[in-house]
Amino acid sequence: TIQVANCTTFAAAKSLVDSGLGNPLCLNFASAKRPGGGFLSGAQAQEESLARASGLYASLTQQMAFYISNRACRTALYTNHMIYSPSVPVFRNDDDELLAAPYTVSIVTAPAVNAGAVRKNQRRQVAKIGPCMAERIR
Repeated sequence: TIQVANCTTFAAAKSLVDSGLGNPLCLNFASAKRPGGGFLSGAQAQEESLARASGLYASLTQQMAFYISNRACRTALYTNHMIYSPSVPVFRNDDDELLAAPYTVSIVTAPAVNAGAVRKNQRRQVAKIGPCMAERIR
């Protein structure tokens, strides 16, 4: 069954946990260059929300080779590398309140191509955007 829900990543995961499906897998729409994206500076996007509400940031900072290889990449296509973080504790809700009973999820951290940067600064790479993303999600 496929469902589309208008909710946050962890709200959807919590719904699955509450229905008896333990340890759902979540996708982190990640920064290719910084663990947690702009989480430490207060940015407000999906990855930052995940980092604030869970133990994800601690997992990501243990995988610096991922960020080093993407920083070294000469294009904003980045690499196809991903990080798998198993059994990450989620301890805050969507209102940033501490949960009485934390739960766990597993998270795949995967950056998309920075298509805007490629189109603006690396025009010779534009034709690679679609195939690169297709390979990444395969």
